[in-house]
Amino acid sequence: FFFASVHMTERSERVNRLASGAVAAGVAELCTLPIDLVKVRLQIQSKSSHAQYRGVFHTFQTIIRTEGFLSLWKGCTPSLVRQIGYSSTSIMLYQPIRNFLSASEDAKTFKEKFLAGGISGSIGIALFNPIEVIKVRMQADSKGSHYKNLSTGLRTVVQTEGFGGLWRGLLPNIQRAFIVNAAELGTYDQAKQFFSSLNPALFSSSSSTTHFMASLVAGFFGAVGSNPVDIVKTRLMKQETGNIGNPLLAQWRCAYDIVRNEGIMSLYNGFIPNWMRKAPWCVIFFLSYEQLMSMNTTPK
Repeated sequence: FFFASVHMTERSERVNRLASGAVAAGVAELCTLPIDLVKVRLQIQSKSSHAQYRGVFHTFQTIIRTEGFLSLWKGCTPSLVRQIGYSSTSIMLYQPIRNFLSASEDAKTFKEKFLAGGISGSIGIALFNPIEVIKVRMQADSKGSHYKNLSTGLRTVVQTEGFGGLWRGLLPNIQRAFIVNAAELGTYDQAKQFFSSLNPALFSSSSSTTHFMASLVAGFFGAVGSNPVDIVKTRLMKQETGNIGNPLLAQWRCAYDIVRNEGIMSLYNGFIPNWMRKAPWCVIFFLSYEQLMSMNTTPK
């Protein structure tokens, strides 16, 4: 009976993490999707594109003027499916992977948290790469003529490019997910510990103030670390023609072409909207997640 009870408790905790992560990710995604759309438009724009979009606010204005206000949520369905599935899977796997990597039951090092975040994120995003391909295509399509919805997009890609088309940009996507989750989950976990040790009275581990501050730190490092890989991933996913070939070679060729033709700083195209999205996304996600976990684990 004891072992059955322990097993049920662990399973309930996993389900709780999965459900809380899914709801929190959905809320955060809906709130920040317009900024993500702006980021994608700026990232796919090279210097040879005659600068259709000039900065964050100009991009917002242009999209609203030419496509309508609701177009800021273009790609909403694949974005929600991808983010809910990816984030809930990552958050569910993070703790058991962190515990597996740790030699100590109590003290967890930043390296262990960093690796656990990266591994859990890589697994999560690998499962949902086809959804992200459609998300990027829908957001990049300013005329909205090619990809009407998620199911049509999936069918179109398979018919015109084969199943391999759904896995465009997989390698940089996994690398980006590793960096983002290592930075966000690992840094968030470490930042909570840091703030709590700095001033236990003000920053208790269960305090919303602690969660807010740790979320800001996680969002900043997530944006800094992921932007170059995110650029390559977005460019590769936007491509609709040509054989993917060796994913590693395709990734390096894309990165080389960007740096050669546009300069090394172009790897940080869209950084401002990326950071503008990461910061509120992390705040909304982690605050919602912590509150949901707290509500679901409160003794009745």
